[in-house]
Amino acid sequence: MTTVIPCVMHHGGVKVLDMNRLNRWKEAHKQGEHFDMILEDGGSNALSPMAKKYYSIRDDYAHLNGYDKKYAHIELKYLFGVWYPYESPPKNRSVRLVEAYGELCWQLSLKEYDNDELAALVDLSQVALTEASV
Repeated sequence: MTTVIPCVMHHGGVKVLDMNRLNRWKEAHKQGEHFDMILEDGGSNALSPMAKKYYSIRDDYAHLNGYDKKYAHIELKYLFGVWYPYESPPKNRSVRLVEAYGELCWQLSLKEYDNDELAALVDLSQVALTEASV
């Protein structure tokens, strides 16, 4: 499984921007286990091919339902994405406060999604798009 961990060059070194994600990855692996480190310029899930696919689905979903893109984005992420109740905002994760179906909630930024979360959002959004087109 691939895990994307955002980093930034800082004083000649690499600074990890999401230590929680790195720690979750480390917990799943054993001391001495070998792994490959792939460095990609400007990377984040927000620009990944999977995210681009999601945005395309979102745009089509908005068009078919007569929604603007922002509303479609909020709805799809509320129905199929990662969000937290208003009373329980997550710590150390990039979220945005939105109203969906009359409820205030914190939606996780797409750049924070792990690969499984993003794949689920894309797959379920595609199903919703297919259902909206029939």
